[in-house]
Amino acid sequence: GKMADAVKMTDVVTRRVNQLVLLLKRGDRLKGSLAVSRATAEVMRQIVASTRWSNAKVLIESVKTVGRKLIAAKPLELAIVNTVRRVLHIIREEYANTQLETEEEETKRSGTSLTSSMGAGGGMLPTFSIPSPTSSTNTNNSAAATPAPSGDSLLRRSTSLLPSLAVSTDALLRRPSGRLLDPAGPSLVRVLEADESNAQEDLTRTYSNLKASIVEALQEMIDELSAMSRSIADQAIEHVHANEIIMTFGRSRTVEEFLRTAARKRKFEVIVAESSPSNSGQEMATALSQHGISTTLITDAAIFAMMARVNKVIVGTHAVMANGGLIAQTGIHALALAARHHSVPFVVCAGLYKLCPLYAHDQDTFNELRPPSEVLPLTTVQQLGSEVSVQNPAWDYVPPELVSLYITNSGGHNPSYIYRLLAEYYHVEDFDL
Repeated sequence: GKMADAVKMTDVVTRRVNQLVLLLKRGDRLKGSLAVSRATAEVMRQIVASTRWSNAKVLIESVKTVGRKLIAAKPLELAIVNTVRRVLHIIREEYANTQLETEEEETKRSGTSLTSSMGAGGGMLPTFSIPSPTSSTNTNNSAAATPAPSGDSLLRRSTSLLPSLAVSTDALLRRPSGRLLDPAGPSLVRVLEADESNAQEDLTRTYSNLKASIVEALQEMIDELSAMSRSIADQAIEHVHANEIIMTFGRSRTVEEFLRTAARKRKFEVIVAESSPSNSGQEMATALSQHGISTTLITDAAIFAMMARVNKVIVGTHAVMANGGLIAQTGIHALALAARHHSVPFVVCAGLYKLCPLYAHDQDTFNELRPPSEVLPLTTVQQLGSEVSVQNPAWDYVPPELVSLYITNSGGHNPSYIYRLLAEYYHVEDFDL
């Protein structure tokens, strides 16, 4: 029962957190969502590795507290909140796996076979999480102390003998949406309620090897982030064909690497819209042409006129929302509508860290206004003495029906599949931090 109320932060960790908060507020050092995501993940790994915590529940609270601090520093950078959610999901998952392994050890020691514990319950329990023995001391009698395991927890027990498969089957079986396909299973409402009540009580047990396995899983996550744009670019050959004309918008590092990878094997042309007022498309056009890709730069106003000759539109995005819609650079909605009008496939390259379990209903939900001076230089305003109001929104919301395909680091997906990815990638309880 000795449980510290909060994680004891070491000075080093506190310093790291405050440093990142400053970087996020200044916003000029960390370029792009990927860098932000990696920095967040690194700090979270350090919290897990170098602070003292007694159990997963305490750790989750601590990660959430630091997470809120980082989010407050840059609320509209959705990559931060997504990374925090992902870290929480990893902690919950490693806890469940450790709990399962420990129970298996106990079962082996007490000599109860799986068949005897398959009691009359017969697998109709409406739970996803693993039933835990009511008292951890009562090992000899663990069959009585454990509720009859549901069918899928038994299945999970047998799969965990193959460590490589354990995680993937585990994720599949614990996914709420997969549960709906079982006609004999309980109703969704009961499943969700049971899931909530279980998760509440269920994170407080202490395991000695938990820290190591969480740190290892977080390291894998960081490595995955580092290889993110490479794993997206490796799919380029399947999507870019010889002599195609591809249109893109502004400069996305992911799309740039994607097109450069395709150019090693294929010859094609790229039309780049300049993306006013940042004109990042001009840098993109220069970068692509330096890699031997024949590139044409156009103004945003010429998108519709040029679309008739385009075979495919490939763009990056700021975030992918729960309904499969996009929060992307301003101007991309117009580009998507032009593509739809000419029946041109509209493809979005996005790493899974951009997945966000929230809904954007309109242009204003997750938008911010950029400085007016980007559009109209202040000197001009002073000379004219004018009272012109300048609107310079940063993002566009693009509805899912305009997107043909997402290319992510886990392969190509339809917009309608995003909700399934969310169920695998985050835990329901962490949607609201």
